[in-house]
Amino acid sequence: MSEYQPANLENLFVKRAGKRMRVASCDPTGGNNDNVLIPSGETYLFADLQGPGIVTHFFCTIGNPNKRRPECGIGTEEFNVRKVVLNVYWDDETEPSIQAPLGDFFGMGHGITKSFASAPLQITPEDGRGFNCWFPMPFRRRARFTVKNECCSPLHFYFYVDYEQVDSLPENTLYFHALWNRECPTDGKLLVRLKFRKADDCTWSATRLTYQATDSMESYYKAKAAQPRKRGRGKSRRRPAKTAQSAPQ
Repeated sequence: MSEYQPANLENLFVKRAGKRMRVASCDPTGGNNDNVLIPSGETYLFADLQGPGIVTHFFCTIGNPNKRRPECGIGTEEFNVRKVVLNVYWDDETEPSIQAPLGDFFGMGHGITKSFASAPLQITPEDGRGFNCWFPMPFRRRARFTVKNECCSPLHFYFYVDYEQVDSLPENTLYFHALWNRECPTDGKLLVRLKFRKADDCTWSATRLTYQATDSMESYYKAKAAQPRKRGRGKSRRRPAKTAQSAPQ
C-alpha cells in the first residue's frame, strides 16, 4: 500500500494502491434480515475503522416496527429520519466532527423523505428510502460511526460503510465535518450560514407553519476561519397555519 490516490474515469486504467474494505449489517443465517435492531433511546456503534484510510461511500436505510399491520413487516415512524442522530468521530476525538439528524445529513430536511440525486449525495428509490453519501472522508488513526435512536419505537438500521486502507495520507489532508442547526423561529435575526473558507455542500430548508422556521446542514473540510461570504435572511412573521403539525425539534 502507498499514499491514497483518488479514483475517477481518467485514471481507471492505473493499478490502485490500498485495500478496499467494507463494514455492513448482515444476517448471520444467510437470510434477508440484514439489519440491526436498536431500542429507543440507545446509541449504537456501527463502524469502528482503523486508519489510515478514506471512507468512500456510506449507505443506510431505516425502519420501525409496523404497529398497524405487523404482518406486512417493517414500517416507519413519522419523522423518523429527524429522530435518528448520526455522530462521527475522527481519530481520538471525544466530540463528533459530524453531528446531524440522518435525513438532514443526506440532504433532506423537515423529517421527510423524497428521491433526489447529486454528485455527493443521493436518496433513492421508492420516495427516498435509501441514503447514499460519496463525500470522501479521510482519517489517520481511527473513525467511529454511531447512530442514536430518538424514535419512540425500536429502529431497524441497515448500513454499509466502504473505505480504503492506505499506508499514509497527504500532509495537507483536511477532515470532513458536517453540522446541523435549527433556528425556530428566526426572530428576525441575521443567520450566519457559512463560517469556513472551504465549504463543499450546504442544505438549506425553510417552512412556515405557525411561524417561519429554518434548518441548515453545513458540510465542509475544516480550514482556517474566515468572515462569512453568504448570509441568510429570515424575519419571523406569525401567520395562520394551514396545519398545526410540524417536524420534531
